[in-house]
Amino acid sequence: FNWDIENGRYEVTVSIGWDGKDYAAHRVVIEGTPLFDSVPTTAAEPYRVASVIVDVSDGNVTLEAGQMDEYTMLNWMSVVPVE
Repeated sequence: FNWDIENGRYEVTVSIGWDGKDYAAHRVVIEGTPLFDSVPTTAAEPYRVASVIVDVSDGNVTLEAGQMDEYTMLNWMSVVPVE
């Protein structure tokens, strides 16, 4: 996914997972930086949330999700400027 945005520094936060489901290997990459890399979620721990600070220089925040033969369940994403 790509979002048009002004160049600058941003804190990007992403939530993954699904209530009551097991997923073995979520993968989310923001601006080339892995946020989740083969991270599992389980029925006992169905959600994970993590943040990363990135510099945008091409007018887009880029999010890559998923990997071969595994699902990545995205719940939400926030993008907040960092001063």
